[in-house]
Amino acid sequence: MNAWIEIVGGDRIPVGSTLTIGRSGENILVLSGNRVSRRHALVHAQSNGEHWLVDLGSTNGTYLDGRRVRQPVPLADRNEIEIADYALVFHRAGVDPEVITQMPTTVLPRPKDRRSSPLWLLVADIVGSTVLLQTLPPEEFAGLVGRWFLACKEILEPAEGVINTFLGDGWFAYWKPSPTADAQVTETLKGLMTLQAAGMPTFRWAIHHGAAVLDTGIGDGEENVLGAEVHFAFRMEKLAAMLRLHTLASEAAASRLDRALPLADQGRHGLSGFEGDHRFYSVGG
Repeated sequence: MNAWIEIVGGDRIPVGSTLTIGRSGENILVLSGNRVSRRHALVHAQSNGEHWLVDLGSTNGTYLDGRRVRQPVPLADRNEIEIADYALVFHRAGVDPEVITQMPTTVLPRPKDRRSSPLWLLVADIVGSTVLLQTLPPEEFAGLVGRWFLACKEILEPAEGVINTFLGDGWFAYWKPSPTADAQVTETLKGLMTLQAAGMPTFRWAIHHGAAVLDTGIGDGEENVLGAEVHFAFRMEKLAAMLRLHTLASEAAASRLDRALPLADQGRHGLSGFEGDHRFYSVGG
């Protein structure tokens, strides 16, 4: 196990890509008791090896090393997590200590698998998160962000989207190449637009399609997405904010979404770090 949660005096549960915690049987780690919310908290694994703890708006709170989690926070090895009457310890290591003695004394470095592939790249960000943090009670802000993040995951993951990085008030996701990727992305964008229409929080997203490198050499099959096209997608999200748009598609993405979703030409714009101007479209009319 690369990371796991230890219930003090009990079991050890691997974190995987996401570990959901709560009273409902739908969670991976089920904790009983009325003080545990149905969907209480989650631990999310990032592509860079980090893990973040997110409170999902629980009634009685999630505590990290004695302090209530007010907004998503990164975890360190042996951090203590308190939920109701449960004491949990987060562990993060390269190998499971129980199997260290079974490994050879000399371990060769794992070769990195780097390959460039045409990927769908999606960046989403909560609008005005700084203002929300300053105006909402801390518990309400934490719950708002946690619920939004979980709702986005529930839209992406059935469509094979992979949230690669959680940014505190946003996230970055990608799709591996497949014959159905265009259709899966289309369904995801429809789901996100439905979520946007519901409001609270207001958020924007930017969608791009371009060649990027999937780096699988960071451990346990986790992948990191690298390359200029990734930076292009993040610059697009900044442009969407400047244009006050809640959706933005690059020309490459728009050409693959043509007729699947309504598009509106937003003209040509420059992006910092990239030569020339590029055409962009809003999605959904």
